[in-house]
Amino acid sequence: MSDKKTYEFVAEMSCSGCSGAIERALGKWKTKDAGAADIEYSTDLEKKTVTVIAPAELPYQTIYDKINLVKPVSAGREITA
Repeated sequence: MSDKKTYEFVAEMSCSGCSGAIERALGKWKTKDAGAADIEYSTDLEKKTVTVIAPAELPYQTIYDKINLVKPVSAGREITA
């Protein structure tokens, strides 16, 4: 099993529809792209964050871009190595 990294992104979410849109987009990506098949994700509407646990070989920028296509991302960081 490959190593995983955890990322946290701050995204513009003001309602459950916003967080749901991000979750749907990540879910579709997970089922359509073999490179993203092992991602796990969650949203926190109150904190306006999206947490993604992904294989170490999946680039941060790729994940950022997927979320940013749905809702603007103002910040992101790796929270575990």
